Amino acid sequence: FCRGRNLLLNFTSLVGRGDNLRYKMDILGPGEIGGYCKFHSTRLKNEAEHMSALQSWAPEFVNFVKTPGRPIPDGMCDITIDKPTYIMKLDATVNMYHHFCDFFNLYASLHVNSTHPSTFSRDNHILVWETFTYDSAFKDAFKAFTSNPIWDLKEFRGKTVCFKNAVFPLLPRMIFGLYYNTPLIYGCETSGLFHSFSKHILHSLNVKLHLRTDDRVRITLLSRGTTYRTILNEQEIVEALLKVKGYYVQRVVYDRTVPFTKQLDITHNTDVFIGMHGAGLTHLLFLPDWAALFEV
Repeated sequence: FCRGRNLLLNFTSLVGRGDNLRYKMDILGPGEIGGYCKFHSTRLKNEAEHMSALQSWAPEFVNFVKTPGRPIPDGMCDITIDKPTYIMKLDATVNMYHHFCDFFNLYASLHVNSTHPSTFSRDNHILVWETFTYDSAFKDAFKAFTSNPIWDLKEFRGKTVCFKNAVFPLLPRMIFGLYYNTPLIYGCETSGLFHSFSKHILHSLNVKLHLRTDDRVRITLLSRGTTYRTILNEQEIVEALLKVKGYYVQRVVYDRTVPFTKQLDITHNTDVFIGMHGAGLTHLLFLPDWAALFEV
């Protein structure tokens, strides 16, 4: 995690590099990031030993230099971004488990950065550290963090950009990080951070608990269409559950045809969630507090 004021980032070297830059450690070259400050270059080099695309900001910050003047007042920028900007390296947008590495660490970063009353304001920008145009079945989750379009590096290719307020959030695959690469600690459970993350997403996307119309137990079985996540006797399980009068049973397929907010609405109004081991069980983050999970 890092934050800075009045930073200069030079993206002119991205011209001609194509639109397939992802997980790259050479987006910035020497001197292409800097600011007017008292710069402890030796300390930076000593602390930048861990070079990794998704585990560290070291590949970017080893290129930091002290600028000869103040970037914004001295006209060193082609573009100046006034609003706070979160610069994110994404894990994987096609998989719910991996993409929520990004969302959870962004949420945790809001708390790490919480030195101002507007910490949770959505009037900010998010810049994705790649040249792929952002799209995902889970893109609605970004609405919990920003009310503006998601930028990628193509937005500033060929430009020198100054950010008045930039945040480099906690990374999705940090060593000993949260969510991914988290060490198992005996007795560490019922995390308040995960609970508040769940509530933040649900509240921001206006997902609410429904008023019950009866006292049946609401059972949701997540059906997976992939080869290695199929429950072979799934139909038999559903038929057996339907025979129990005290159960309300629904089988769901969470794919691109079902909006993500609708998926959350179903999950959040479930008492027992059944599913095959895999990324789909990331939905357990959004079960109500009393719900139970049955992992196959």
